[in-house]
Amino acid sequence: MRLPFFNRGKKNCLNIEVVFATDVGLKRANNEDSGFAISGAQTPGGLDALLIVADGMGGHEGGEVASAMAIESIQNQLNERSADQTIPLGGYSEILAGMLEEANKAIYEAGLSSGKGLMGTTCTAAIKSGNEVHIAHVGDSRGYLFRKGNLSQMTIDDSWVMEQVIAGHLTDEQARIHPNRNIVTQALGIGLETDVERIIVRAEEGDIYLLCSDGLNGLVTDDEMKTILTNAPLDNAKDLLIDRAKELGGDDNITVALGKIVS
Repeated sequence: MRLPFFNRGKKNCLNIEVVFATDVGLKRANNEDSGFAISGAQTPGGLDALLIVADGMGGHEGGEVASAMAIESIQNQLNERSADQTIPLGGYSEILAGMLEEANKAIYEAGLSSGKGLMGTTCTAAIKSGNEVHIAHVGDSRGYLFRKGNLSQMTIDDSWVMEQVIAGHLTDEQARIHPNRNIVTQALGIGLETDVERIIVRAEEGDIYLLCSDGLNGLVTDDEMKTILTNAPLDNAKDLLIDRAKELGGDDNITVALGKIVS
């Protein structure tokens, strides 16, 4: 479900609490996921919070390097950006999209120059500024919104199975277990250009924004995630989500970034 574009504004600005965790899982030797969640004074450019999840593509040599490059590139670009620079009409989602495009070029060129072939990574990044959450996304890592007891997927997976779901050839449940579910149609680093999804959400008190790699949502159902987010404090929720994925097999790296809107 893609959420609508909401009007911007900073009156009576809400606060945000963030947590982050990553786990190698039970069947991988290395953790190819990267990411973090920061808020307050730690956040560059006078922003309220920054959350990022990147999942290096295991089918491409250098996935671990690619995901780390994506995170570093975005953080460096935000650090270099002046807080008084003009914000474009699309807000920080447009700025983030440009940063993902720059990261894509850097990863693509690094893959070519290394002699190891292409490197790839997904990337889902979210900025809270004022009373808005701005998201930019490429690949099949996901961004969810938990609001008033309902869990909605904000991002659209860049994957073969999602294309089949949209076309009406597969149901969501069939896509979850399909043998081609790991085929990604877009990622940073696998081509010179990439199409970045942009989303802006008007934040409400009590919202929880969940960014995750497919090591979580590939095993844990939306209903299970909703139950955990409903019943557990934020810091416990991140661990319970990872634990549940491991209970279900933990066959991939698992990364979770959570941000909760508070008064």
